[in-house]
Amino acid sequence: MRALSLLALFLSMGGALGDDPGVFKHESKADFQKRMETLRADLDVRLAAFEKKAASLEKKARKAMDKKIRDLRRDEKILDKKLAKLKDKSGDKWEDLREGIDKAADHLKKAYEDIADSLKKEHP
Repeated sequence: MRALSLLALFLSMGGALGDDPGVFKHESKADFQKRMETLRADLDVRLAAFEKKAASLEKKARKAMDKKIRDLRRDEKILDKKLAKLKDKSGDKWEDLREGIDKAADHLKKAYEDIADSLKKEHP
């Protein structure tokens, strides 16, 4: 429940990552990292809930959902690698990675939303 409230707080601070690129334009590297770590933690909680719901689906729907979840796990690893590279950058050099990380996070967030929508249809 706490993670979902963190997600609500995150969204209230500026909406989805791609909604207004200027919202976080001038944040520090530490603030950016914290925001990305919070987002990843929140999305991990949501993924665990998705996996639990997927287990109760009928075989065909469960198989399709399992594939979406595997793809999501793969995309999480991509974002995690980008975030690991960020830790090694100092000064203004971290800004070079920012756009790629934001895009990867946006993609991941959209994938979570797509799975949530699919689960609502399958398991209202």
